[in-house]
Amino acid sequence: MKTIICILSLFLITQTSCTAQKTAKDNQKKSLSKQNESVATIELIKSNRGGQVNYKFDPKTISTTQRNRNLVKDLSLDNWEKLNAIVQKINLQNISSYQSDGQNRFNDSAAACKIIITTDKNNYTSEEFDEGNPPKELSLLYNNLIQIITNNKEK
Repeated sequence: MKTIICILSLFLITQTSCTAQKTAKDNQKKSLSKQNESVATIELIKSNRGGQVNYKFDPKTISTTQRNRNLVKDLSLDNWEKLNAIVQKINLQNISSYQSDGQNRFNDSAAACKIIITTDKNNYTSEEFDEGNPPKELSLLYNNLIQIITNNKEK
């Protein structure tokens, strides 16, 4: 009788453990599938009292709009793939809640910036942050955007 109870208990524990692991894997797959939206564009908008500059990245180009002038330059596939990989690591659902420490944009010591990521399903907009001081969750993306903008100005 004790043997039967031990075998039955062992069987139930194994089944419960396997079910819990399967549920965890399913939840992980669901969260990854939500995150794997196809990125259409990434925008970096800088605003200050002197005006606004809009940098719009798509798979092939960078469009810079300032004072009603638009400049379009090529974006390499490597740069686009790098940006896309960074975006895939960001929780886009929470992008509007990411906060930065700086407050200099309120007294014109820094330009106010925000990032807009457009996917095939949604638009995700960050809160405004000081130029050069993005929320830590967006810092890798911001720094790469700035690096690409700077490298393209030199060409």
